[in-house]
Amino acid sequence: FGGGKYGIAIGDVSGKGLEAAVYTAMARYMIQAYSADDPDPVYVASRLNGALCKYTPVGKFVTLVYGLLDAGNRKFTYVNAGHEIPFLHRGKEDRLENLSSTGPAAGALADGEYHSETIAFEPGDTLIFYTDGAPQARCEGKFLGTEGLQKIVAELVHSHADDLPDAMLASIRSFAKGHLRDDIAILAIKARV
Repeated sequence: FGGGKYGIAIGDVSGKGLEAAVYTAMARYMIQAYSADDPDPVYVASRLNGALCKYTPVGKFVTLVYGLLDAGNRKFTYVNAGHEIPFLHRGKEDRLENLSSTGPAAGALADGEYHSETIAFEPGDTLIFYTDGAPQARCEGKFLGTEGLQKIVAELVHSHADDLPDAMLASIRSFAKGHLRDDIAILAIKARV
């Protein structure tokens, strides 16, 4: 958005196949349009929710984390609309935190309300976003789960941010013995020291 401010989004559409791909594209362009109008995360999530409730079938929804990273002020302001809980690794303390959920999935509730959270994003900190295919990876009926994913992150978080998603995906695949049942997207952002 200029001035060292960046919009960051990761989401997942309910369903599979061509229909889900159509709604994914629709949600993506709506997010881009609404954020160009006003990048405030509550505004974007609220507008997206209203449009999806109006123009998509009942039961079609999007989980989403949309945030505004202010690199100059080292802050990340976000809305988590029913998406998997992102992780924040605090570099100085070598500690992993969970970010909050701040509202329902977009398109799920016409009167859904959203609020934002703002966190400090200090040098050495890493934000990790992922879709539900990661914790839902399974082996012999056992899910990896959020705790298993946190263990993977704790082992790999000191990797370069460019390498972290691929390293995480390799560990998730290894856990699932190469058989992933859902798509997985992973995004890592590290604040430079």
